[in-house]
Parts: sequence; C-alpha cells; structure tokens
Amino acid sequence: MDQEKPNTTKKRAAPYSFRVPKERRAAFEYNLKTSGKSLSAFVTERCTGETGHRQHRAPQEKLKLLAKLLAETAAIKDALLKIERQGSVDADARRALDRAASELALIRSALMAKMGRRS
Repeated sequence: MDQEKPNTTKKRAAPYSFRVPKERRAAFEYNLKTSGKSLSAFVTERCTGETGHRQHRAPQEKLKLLAKLLAETAAIKDALLKIERQGSVDADARRALDRAASELALIRSALMAKMGRRS
C-alpha cells in the first residue's frame, strides 16, 4: 500500500483586495508612478508607515527624462562650441561661452549622478 505523505507546505494568507475610487484613481496612479515602488511596496508603506529595506529603482519615465536632458545638454554644448569656432567672438563673449560650458558640465554631472552613473 502506498503511504501518503502529509502535506507540510504552508499556504499563504489570502491577499487583500482594494479598489481605488474613480475620483481618486488618477492621484493614486500618479503617486504610485512617482514613488518608483511596486504596487505592493507602495501600499504597504502607505498603510504601515514603514519603508522598505531595499533601495528602489528609479521609475523608467524619470530615467528617460534624465537621458533626454543629458542629450539636450550635449546639444547645447555642441552649439556653443560651434559659435566659438566661428571666430567672431570677442573676449567677453568667449568668457560667457566658457562659463556656460562649465555650468553645462555641472548639469551633466548632476544628471549622471541622478541616473546612478559616473561622469
């Protein structure tokens, strides 16, 4: 005769079900997206007040925006270099161009740091 093994696996507790009211759904979804957390982590944090132990990923939308801003700073720097190379720039304009280029470098460094990359 076959002996049956006792079922030793534990079942999970039933999940909670929550429906966001229609008039609050847009705000809920916005807060969820900007938090950069999973739905479960977001709701748990809001209900218990405890933050998760892991570092959360930045939302893809933010990373795309940061990448676009980074590309724009590169385009601005290229335009400044083009103006400088044309040769019709006096000393004051050259100093202004150099100052703008150094400020763009600071912006680029800040964007790279925000994206979690080294510049």
